[in-house]
Amino acid sequence: METLGEWDINGILKKGNDCFSPQPRIDVTTQRMINFGLHDPTQTLTIWEFDNQWNLKQKHQFKLLQPSTLHTFAITKNFIIFATSPIKINGNLEFFFFFFFFF
Repeated sequence: METLGEWDINGILKKGNDCFSPQPRIDVTTQRMINFGLHDPTQTLTIWEFDNQWNLKQKHQFKLLQPSTLHTFAITKNFIIFATSPIKINGNLEFFFFFFFFF
């Protein structure tokens, strides 16, 4: 086995700007792959939806209201659900909360 190198998904991902989770989900009803990335400095969440040929079908971006860490997500017919981990900033505990995005 060997590493083939970086892949920008045919120019969709912009180096230094787009993050892409290694844990995508497949929507069983549409057979599309859904994934996300969180750009830490700007706290911008990007959600991508691809068909099985890696053609981008949808891209949505959301500005998060507070610093967050995202590890995984779940999808349903109408929603993408993210759980965040609690974060302490300057000794203040930020709350654990869920994001629900209609997709």
